[in-house]
Amino acid sequence: MRNVDLSEAELTCAQLSWADLSSLKPQGDDRANKTNLQLATLVGADLRHVKLWGAMIKGANLEYAHLEGADLSYVTDLKASQLARVFRDGKAKLPEDLQKVKPYSGRGYQCWNQGKVANPVNPSKSRDP
Repeated sequence: MRNVDLSEAELTCAQLSWADLSSLKPQGDDRANKTNLQLATLVGADLRHVKLWGAMIKGANLEYAHLEGADLSYVTDLKASQLARVFRDGKAKLPEDLQKVKPYSGRGYQCWNQGKVANPVNPSKSRDP
């Protein structure tokens, strides 16, 4: 799935582990050769070991996503605030300026409304924990 446009996509709880969502040209500004995840909702998504080399990720909601072993080398416009509630391990590769951001270790988002935290996408369907 390289160079795919998933901008503004609703991918809550998506199972994308081991997927290669890299851009064809991970470095540089050629937007036509970039995977676009801008403003995508990836709440609780399983992104373990996913490759996102060069992906545009500005404004994507990564809350409670699992990025253990993921490679986010050269992602475009990733902010520390997007990583505030992201699970990852020491094998996850981040852009150099974000390597000191601490991984999240709190409660997770249990997919399909089974309750650990409120459903941030559709609060009316959340169950009480």
